Amino acid sequence: DDGLNTQFDVLIEQAFAPCREHFEKQQQQRADNLVHKQAVLQHIAQLSEQALALDVLAKTVQQIQQKWQAIGDVDFTLKADLNNEYRQALMPLKVQVEAYFSDNALQKQALIKQALALSAAEDISGAIEQAKVLQERWKQVGPAQRLIYSKNKRMQSRVKLLTGY
Repeated sequence: DDGLNTQFDVLIEQAFAPCREHFEKQQQQRADNLVHKQAVLQHIAQLSEQALALDVLAKTVQQIQQKWQAIGDVDFTLKADLNNEYRQALMPLKVQVEAYFSDNALQKQALIKQALALSAAEDISGAIEQAKVLQERWKQVGPAQRLIYSKNKRMQSRVKLLTGY
C-alpha cells in the first residue's frame, strides 16, 4: 500500500509540475506588474511637483492612464489599494486637465458665436477674412472636452464652408 501511495505521489507531482511552473510565472508576472505600477505612481508624484504646460500635462495624463491600463494584474490582495492610490494620485492632475479642457471649450464656443454672426454680415469679403482669422484662433486654442469637441468639429466644418477654406 505504501509503495502504491508513493508511486501515486510521484506521478501526481510529475503531472502537476507544468501547472506549478505556469503558476510561478503568473506570480512573477504579477510581481513585475506591481513594480511597474509603483513606477507609474512615482512618475505621477514627480509630475505633481512640476509646472508643466497644460497641453503637455493633458497628453501626459492620457499616456499615464494608457500605461496603467496596459500593465497587467497584480496580486489580488494589493489590487484595490493600489488602484485607489493611483486614482488619488492622479486626481489633482486630472482636475487641472479638465479645467484646461473646459476653458478651451469656452473659448471655442465664443469663436463659434462669432463665426455664426459672420453669416449675417453684409460685407461678404470682410466676413470671409474675419472667418479666416477665427479659424486661425481656433487652431491656437487647445483641445476641448470630447462632447463639446464633436459639436465644435461640426461647427468648424460650417465655418470652412463659409470661407471656402
